[in-house]
Amino acid sequence: MEKIKFISESSIVKLDPDIPRIPVAGAIIFKNLDSDKGQLLLIQRAKDDHFPNHWEFPRGKVEDGEKLKIGLKREVKEEVGLDIDILQYFNKFSYIVKESGVIKRVSTQYNWICKPKDEKQQVKLSFEHQDYKWISHDAEAELYLYNEIKQTVMSALAEYGNFVLNTGYSKKANSFVYESDYFNGRNY
Repeated sequence: MEKIKFISESSIVKLDPDIPRIPVAGAIIFKNLDSDKGQLLLIQRAKDDHFPNHWEFPRGKVEDGEKLKIGLKREVKEEVGLDIDILQYFNKFSYIVKESGVIKRVSTQYNWICKPKDEKQQVKLSFEHQDYKWISHDAEAELYLYNEIKQTVMSALAEYGNFVLNTGYSKKANSFVYESDYFNGRNY
């Protein structure tokens, strides 16, 4: 079984350079962003997939040679069937994936604030996911989320739209983000 562990920049530097480094693009998708009825999309991984039953926002590995924003749009279309507009870069964090105690890969996830091109377009989940929710306040985000994803969701809710926040998350989203220079040379 695969396990995920979030790591700091200093930890990435110390890892064997032969361990694959894979960029991941994440879409923090809001609908009705300009109204008091704004909502953020969360999706639940399938019970028989990697990291079963965890909630997340649409995200996925960027293919070799693919620009991050192109990979982001492709992953969103594959995972939830939506065409999106990318509004703004939001943050990034890094993690390692282990299987049987062995590091399989290191990923840095780059996250953008997005919105559906057509707000009437319906979510169509891929086989990798079993459920979705459009949430409008932080109490709804108290799901089975990894901490860094939860922090990103809470920070995005605090910073965008008219959302009710009950848990005191800061609007300064990057206080928890693990910065990595590994992909800084990429053309987003």
